[in-house]
This record gives sequence, C-alpha cells and structure tokens, in this order.
Amino acid sequence: MKLFPRHVFLILISMATPLGASEYVWIEGEQPVVVPELRPVDGRVPPELFSLAGWGRTSIISNGRMLHLNVSSEIVETFLPEEGVTFAYDFVIQQAGPWNVWARIGYEWVRSDFQWRIDGGPWQLCSRHTPTTNIQPLQTWNELAWIQLGKVDLEAGRHRFETRHYRHQESDSRGNENTARILHLLDAVCITPEMFHPNGKWKPDDSFQDENDRQAVQHVFSFDAGDGSAQR
Repeated sequence: MKLFPRHVFLILISMATPLGASEYVWIEGEQPVVVPELRPVDGRVPPELFSLAGWGRTSIISNGRMLHLNVSSEIVETFLPEEGVTFAYDFVIQQAGPWNVWARIGYEWVRSDFQWRIDGGPWQLCSRHTPTTNIQPLQTWNELAWIQLGKVDLEAGRHRFETRHYRHQESDSRGNENTARILHLLDAVCITPEMFHPNGKWKPDDSFQDENDRQAVQHVFSFDAGDGSAQR
C-alpha cells in the first residue's frame, strides 16, 4: 500500500458566497408600469383582478410583496377580453447580446399557463407543467420557485418585459373542457447575460450571509492525518 507523507488536512466550513456578478436586471413583480383594467359587462362591475401584496412567510419574498392573480373561471368568462390582460415592466441594459430570462413564480403544479415576451415580440408560453427550481414554501399549499423562461438577444438600451394572461379551455380529470381560471404569483424577474443560480429572494450580487454565517466562515478545524503506519 502506498503511504502518503505526513501532512495536515484543513477542513473549512463556510457558506457559499455570491460570485462577482456582471450586469443584470432585477424586476419586482409588484411594480408593473402598465396594468390591465377590466370593464363592466352588462352593468356588472368586475372585481379586482390582481393584488400587489405579500402574505405568509414574507421574509422569503423579494421586497416583501408580489403580483397575485386569483381569478375564477366565471370571472374569466364574463370579464376577460379576448386579447387577454397584460402586465408590463420597463428595464434598461448597457450591453448587447444574449440574455437569460428567469421568473420567480408561485403555486407549484396548480398555477396557470401564462405568456411572456420582450419588446413586443412573439408571445412565448410558460406552461404550468414546466418544472421549476429552488422551491420555497410561502405557506401551506403555496410555494415560490424560479423558472427559466428562455433566452433572447437584446440590444443595449431600453426594453419592455410583458406577461399575458388569456382565456382558454382546459380539461378536468374527467376529460371535460372548461374555461381555465387564472392562478398566478410573480415575485421577481431576473434578466442576465450570465448563468443564473437561483437563491430565493436574493439578487445575483446580494450578500445574503447573516452574522451566524460570517462567524461560521471563521471556524477552521485541523487534523493530523499521520503517516499511515498506525496499526489497526
């Protein structure tokens, strides 16, 4: 058996720290620059379509608030226009090239399909069946998780990100076609030219360590490995 020379192993216990991040865009879901407005139908006044608030474990929500839609099938059938309803967010970038688009959304497995686009391009589908990552419980039966929407080529300058909710049919467990309800949470959007590693509410260059984490980084444990000659 080959024996290694006498040496000391060092084991460092630390928390992961964010790498130096290049340019990225962080959009808060509760801060749209354009919101939809439902109009009365046959004298009926539509209910509030959305809210901009937080609940449950607000400590895991970016900025403590998010965009929330919970619209019944009946309301969708009665008030939602054929073209759907759109939320818009403006952003500016300094460098041209391919950019990755991520969104932190809610209601794992029961969320609604929605569409997204940038700068008025073709609508892209975000299916409710597409798996997410970095799932965190907001409260019982409510989750927040990150999903990669896609990649787009962008020029430097001003852009607009939009999401769209629309009227469509879906099949129930018995195969019956019904108008789909709208169930959606949007906490944040991250648009970046770099690889994105989702980490809850934290931005790519956030310092998310607390005092306990920083103290843990300072702990160093050393062990004498010996020369391998000890009898067993």
